Amino acid sequence: MSRLRSWSIAAAACLAIIRLLGDPAFSPWTPIFKGINYTIGTNSTRSGDFINRAVGRVFRVDLMDPDVRLLATPRIDNFNPGVRETAGMTVSRFLQTNRLQVAVNGGFFDPSGYYLPENTPMIISGLAISGGEIVSPQNTRSYAAAVLFDANKVGRIVHTNWPAVSTDGVEHAISGNYPLLYRGKNLGRQTGNGEVHPRTAIGLSEDGRYLFRLLSRICG
Repeated sequence: MSRLRSWSIAAAACLAIIRLLGDPAFSPWTPIFKGINYTIGTNSTRSGDFINRAVGRVFRVDLMDPDVRLLATPRIDNFNPGVRETAGMTVSRFLQTNRLQVAVNGGFFDPSGYYLPENTPMIISGLAISGGEIVSPQNTRSYAAAVLFDANKVGRIVHTNWPAVSTDGVEHAISGNYPLLYRGKNLGRQTGNGEVHPRTAIGLSEDGRYLFRLLSRICG
């Protein structure tokens, strides 16, 4: 079971966030599906800013492509807010079950065990919306970094969704722990406990056309 709830889409990664790793070098963008490109990169430890080498894999999704569709994990059968919100599933199974091209981890969930049986009832931390239905409301200041999309795939990032913004017209939404980059400023050092962790991050291009999804892993 992944650390985060499955956020499937045609994919995504925050290209800007990987710049936090220090002197990154990326391969050229490679088309893998219509409207979806992929790249892989790593950082240099020579700068001294980060002593750990990390590898980042990034998906870039063209939200203006008419054939691209987004899908966030929907409600579970017999939905009960705060008790029984969604069904646990590995990312690969989520992709296969929903006949997707790309699927990536999403928000935090509970219970958080990695090897629980498939379809175990779970609750989600922070805002989650699928197909216009609220799966989990934003009812605390925790897990309040959110990305929201309307039915036309127009996205916006709410860096701290508290007090919670209106969800009128929101088709899909998912939340993370905290923002890493805001208006060009690195917030990674100001949040969390300072420990080094792999990241799963989401971002939008400045013009809103591209959705990026980053999966990074620490080497060694």
